[in-house]
Amino acid sequence: SVERQTGRRPAELDGPELPADGAHVWEWFLELSAGRGSNGFGPNPISWLDLLAWTTMTGTITRPAEIEAILAVDRVWLVASAADGQISPARGGR
Repeated sequence: SVERQTGRRPAELDGPELPADGAHVWEWFLELSAGRGSNGFGPNPISWLDLLAWTTMTGTITRPAEIEAILAVDRVWLVASAADGQISPARGGR
């Protein structure tokens, strides 16, 4: 929100570099997030069915820890989206 309003990115928004061995999980999250639906109040969380469809359609083989990481990132993304005013946490977040 600050970056959008001021046109400057505060240094506090830049986190640590993504570890190379985790970059694929971030890419997978972005793919899944791009296909997420909404419920009229905001974006839906990535569901187990979304994950099943994505792995089936792409042929991606995942480990349980990678799925848990995607879901954890999704939970954080939903909270951040709600805090940014994009969705209401009472109606669209987890």
